[in-house]
Amino acid sequence: MVGTYRAKLDAIPVREQEITELERDYEISKAHYKQPPEQQLSAQTATQLEFRQKGEKFEILERAHRRKRPSKPNRLFINLAGSLGGLLLSLMIAVGRSSLACSIITPEDVTAASGLPVLGEVPVIQTQADRRRLRKRILMAATSAAAAALVSGALRSVLYHFRVQT
Repeated sequence: MVGTYRAKLDAIPVREQEITELERDYEISKAHYKQPPEQQLSAQTATQLEFRQKGEKFEILERAHRRKRPSKPNRLFINLAGSLGGLLLSLMIAVGRSSLACSIITPEDVTAASGLPVLGEVPVIQTQADRRRLRKRILMAATSAAAAALVSGALRSVLYHFRVQT
């Protein structure tokens, strides 16, 4: 009986070595079976990163050239068309109002409106001073209109210049 215990005691280091080898083989097998899913996950991650980076990376084939003036809209055409349209519209309104007005200007208008004959009329007497005053007023109106047109054109060009630069 002591001999069997002695044989068992002598076999302990051998058994420990066998257990160690089994544990080592188990760890190697475990690592071997764990490796394919990890490799697949890392391959998928690498593929996704590569796909994202392709979208993020771009190459400039040709540098953009800044134009000296914009191709659209044609501001000069728009400004001229707007000014001409406004002028025509104002003339049409003025002519329409004068032709549709119910005012009495001539003696015939008095006769047409009341049915009574005109007994007399007072003529307009214009002196030399009245004519000079009328010419001055016309000259002042034309000068004011020209100055207003020049100022508004200058303001438009200055504003357009600053808008294009910013």
